[in-house]
Amino acid sequence: MFPTILLIFAGIKIKQILAGGFLLSARFSLIIAMAEIGVEIDLISKAIEQQIILLAVLTATIAPIGYKLLSPKAKEA
Repeated sequence: MFPTILLIFAGIKIKQILAGGFLLSARFSLIIAMAEIGVEIDLISKAIEQQIILLAVLTATIAPIGYKLLSPKAKEA
């Protein structure tokens, strides 16, 4: 939250800040591997792993779409 406020004061538009947030959230798809490790070492149940995987898949699918919708359009040369 605090970095967002700093970016606003730096003159970056809210739309660009949100677009960057969407792009960065796509990395959560790596949680799938960690969920599998959690099951292997009996840290989480198989049901929790499946929920984590579903959330990671949804996030990895939606985040790039959100970024594309919010990112500034590139100017043609």
